Amino acid sequence: MNIPPNGSPYTSDPTSGYLRLQRTFEKRRIKRLSWGSAAAVGGYFLLYNILHALYALLPSANLSIQNETQLIRYYSMDLLLISIALLLPFSLLYWVNTKYLKTQALPLGKPSCGAKTETLILIGALGLVLLSSNVTSYLNAFVQMITGAEFLYAETPVPASFFGSLIYYVRLAVFPALVEEFAMRGVVMQPLRRWGDTFAIFMSALVFALMHGNMVQAPFALLAGFILGYAAVRTGSLWTSIVIHLLNNTISLTLALIQSHGADPYSLIYNLTTLLLIVAGVICTALLLARRRLPKPAPNRTVLPNGDCYKTFILTVPMVLVLLYMLSQTLMAIKLPWLEQWFGGFS
Repeated sequence: MNIPPNGSPYTSDPTSGYLRLQRTFEKRRIKRLSWGSAAAVGGYFLLYNILHALYALLPSANLSIQNETQLIRYYSMDLLLISIALLLPFSLLYWVNTKYLKTQALPLGKPSCGAKTETLILIGALGLVLLSSNVTSYLNAFVQMITGAEFLYAETPVPASFFGSLIYYVRLAVFPALVEEFAMRGVVMQPLRRWGDTFAIFMSALVFALMHGNMVQAPFALLAGFILGYAAVRTGSLWTSIVIHLLNNTISLTLALIQSHGADPYSLIYNLTTLLLIVAGVICTALLLARRRLPKPAPNRTVLPNGDCYKTFILTVPMVLVLLYMLSQTLMAIKLPWLEQWFGGFS
């Protein structure tokens, strides 16, 4: 019996009726997972906007933040709304995948790589995530400089009280680390590992980028998603990516709090902390590579060629619709002065 290049223990004869049947079956499973992932992301966007619109109708709704109390209420309510909007569709997707598609359970056990390797992976991945953040920030700045575009970011106010800071951390550090990793590296990535770990890591990173809703944040989310996905696969535990995600968010929020309190050495603290963590991350990654502790992810062992796996997952109607939504949101978040002047000349 011949073994195809992708490692499948089936006949490689392209005219084989059994092979064609198996490929059709594999494509159908990938399409279902793609539809489910895109539907969950779309459901998150839709549900979050609906809940916010309903909240805005309440007489007690805070549509403008004037003081610390209103800021705390804003973060508390936003935490509740996003919890419902994100957990509901992805929990439903997880139930459907496990009940009807018989996919893998979430890897929530203890990391299987040993304490030393786990530590090196944690530091290495955190450093690489921070490096990715800086690279994409410089890239965004470069794009703005050469195009004259202005990216319109929604400012995130920083609370001044202890309780406000606690809610701030829970909403922007703890919640994303737990729930986003459950959704992306758990619900989305695990079922896709049937077609190879590299495919699963890349596609879950793509969905993670789409979930951010705009092309400004998407490049960093894509790179970070790949790093977090690999860390979870390599250690065999979702807790690894959760910890890395939590540490990255905590560092960012802590530095934002330092800046909000008017600390003069903010820039120095930020630059030194980031530089040290990036250097430590590169060193730990180099050590893992030198010790051959970073093996290649498991390959695709189905009858479906690798290229077909990617095309089948990406080119479904729901996935394309989510991509178009992200592009529309990006256009709404970009201000082009030269374009406004050009249109102004016709008015």
